[in-house]
Amino acid sequence: MKALITGTSAGIGRACAELFLQRGWHVYGFDIASASIAHAEYEHFVVDVRDRAAFPAGLEPDVIVNNAGVQGADDIAVNLQGTINITEAYAFVGDFPAAKPAPWIRSVVNIGSASGQTGSEFPEYAASKGGILSYTKNVANRLAPQGICNSVDPGGVLTELNRPVMDDAAM
Repeated sequence: MKALITGTSAGIGRACAELFLQRGWHVYGFDIASASIAHAEYEHFVVDVRDRAAFPAGLEPDVIVNNAGVQGADDIAVNLQGTINITEAYAFVGDFPAAKPAPWIRSVVNIGSASGQTGSEFPEYAASKGGILSYTKNVANRLAPQGICNSVDPGGVLTELNRPVMDDAAM
């Protein structure tokens, strides 16, 4: 089994990649930073989720975990458009509206945020995560009955990305 996980150099993405590797999966990791995982079944690609033209060809993941994200600059472009770019490139064959589920895809997991549900925190961040919720429903409809798509929407998680919020008593 093969998983494609974005944002694997730190935080939630790295933890997801390590879990898949522990369970015997082959993992394709995408990040703008260098690899932080060394494992025989891990392939790291330094790639920006905003740049679909730079995505490596020929990957056929069974599972996609869209985790890459930012808080601040480029929230919509990275968090939402990056999720769309990865999913459309690797979970579907062809272009919308004629795109069909890729024969290998079984599941897409989008890492959202409680902010997408509540509108809390920064406007662009909340909007990007709210967009992920809507896009998740779109993908779920298009993948069924072959595969599934869900959003996991954690609250505050202590990662370097979220540290400014977690360390600010007002936030």
